[in-house]
Amino acid sequence: MLKSPRFWMIAAAAACLVCIPASADIKTFNEKMTAQDFKGAAAEAEATWPTLDKSRDDIAIIANEFGFASYLAGDLAAARTFAQFVVDSRATGLEADQLRVTSMVLLRLAEYAEAPTANARNNLYSAVRFSTDVPGIDMTTYLGLEAVLAYDLKTSSWAAAVDSARLAATTTERGGRDFMVRSRRFRLLAEVADFMLSNKKPNYDNLDALVDVVRNEVNAAPTEAEAEEMTEIYWDVFAWRDALRLHLEALNITRSKHEQKDEETSPAERDTRLLGKVSDHGLFSTNTRVREIMLSRSRDTGLYPSQAFKNGMQGVVVLKVDVDKNGKVPNPRVLAAAPEKYFGESLVSKHRRFQVSPGETWGPTRTLQRTGHVITVNFPIQQFETAQLY
Repeated sequence: MLKSPRFWMIAAAAACLVCIPASADIKTFNEKMTAQDFKGAAAEAEATWPTLDKSRDDIAIIANEFGFASYLAGDLAAARTFAQFVVDSRATGLEADQLRVTSMVLLRLAEYAEAPTANARNNLYSAVRFSTDVPGIDMTTYLGLEAVLAYDLKTSSWAAAVDSARLAATTTERGGRDFMVRSRRFRLLAEVADFMLSNKKPNYDNLDALVDVVRNEVNAAPTEAEAEEMTEIYWDVFAWRDALRLHLEALNITRSKHEQKDEETSPAERDTRLLGKVSDHGLFSTNTRVREIMLSRSRDTGLYPSQAFKNGMQGVVVLKVDVDKNGKVPNPRVLAAAPEKYFGESLVSKHRRFQVSPGETWGPTRTLQRTGHVITVNFPIQQFETAQLY
């Protein structure tokens, strides 16, 4: 599941701001930024800027933060004005140099937001690449990384996407736990983009390993809120890993030797609660095939998205479901889908026709009824070429 490039911005922005010296005339600006009222903060910046002494020692810091607030508020012209002020500043010293680097990213980011062309993307990438040489990570650079990668993915520029995703992953890793989810997502996107280039098995293996990494991080998270965040990226990696496996199978490339480990691993308590139980000895399996969840006797009216079928696309959907005693699934929720556009919505839209049946090893005294069960539905196109839904 590919997230919007602005998905993480609001939640992280206020916490990562440099604290401007709290003089009376910008106190309200600081308060509004802390409250994530970016439009209000941008209005305060616009009103306060003309009253400030432009020779004060901290003026570049103020301009940088005013520009960042303006960008978040959608006032791109103001963002460019503040950023240009810092870029043109004659202040000297390490801090001044770093502020100029950050403000150049902000300037290019605002230009890209106004006109997301290939040239604007390249200018932004150059500024971001230079900024990543500075220790640590700031939110302006982070947003620049997201914007570049989003452009590369949207335009299917896979080689560029591999480069920008890997740069984003290594840069966000410097942010420690605060950026852990974002770093894992960038690692995921780097492997997906690289796989799009050449269908290489190592990309599948890397995602296979990343599933384990994120699962361990879910269990190790110090708070439940952080564990919940890691759970979302876990299912995204899980779905893309299985989607890559389907492509490798279609190409008759050897499967990973670790393919079945999700069923074999004994889950921790947090695993069971947050990640769900992915197999139930015959009722479901991690690799549940689409023919095992019967929606229709006709391919034309079945669950396989018609456009995806025509395009020869394969995909994976991870669902959390409640199953009643009759095997009906009344309220499926998509945890992840790869690719989401075709498969997630299509599957859920037909949920009233779901029918789950007992597996071959299902005993007569066991009930189908389950709550919060997690299943994976695979859509391997070659299967539909040889078998009818029944």
